[in-house]
Amino acid sequence: MAKGRAAGASRETRRGRWWHLRQRWRMLGVFEINQEHEFYTLTTKIKEGIQTSIQTTIDTPVQDTLTTEHFKAEETHTHEGFEMQTFAAPVFAKLRHSLDISEEEYMNSLCSADYYLQFVSNSKSKADFFVT
Repeated sequence: MAKGRAAGASRETRRGRWWHLRQRWRMLGVFEINQEHEFYTLTTKIKEGIQTSIQTTIDTPVQDTLTTEHFKAEETHTHEGFEMQTFAAPVFAKLRHSLDISEEEYMNSLCSADYYLQFVSNSKSKADFFVT
């Protein structure tokens, strides 16, 4: 019986190691953007701009009926060293509301206290993606 447990534990250990190895493979090309990262300043400004933009929609009630003007709406928020433009904010706020996503949930998903992650694409465009 003790021999069976040892074999079972060994199998579980191997399974756990494989799981961790697969997780590391998945994370290849994904880097945490901390204070030492070259894109830290950029992503900090992105977060600041997004927070301001979403705060505006939090402070404004969701429209019952959308008009052409809502679809054409443009807002520019000036920050220290950059500007952030928001397009059709009432339309996207209405969409989130229709999906039962609160503005607070939306802001937390994009602007959490955690660092962004950089996903380095292996595509021809060499695009960088930032994820939360």
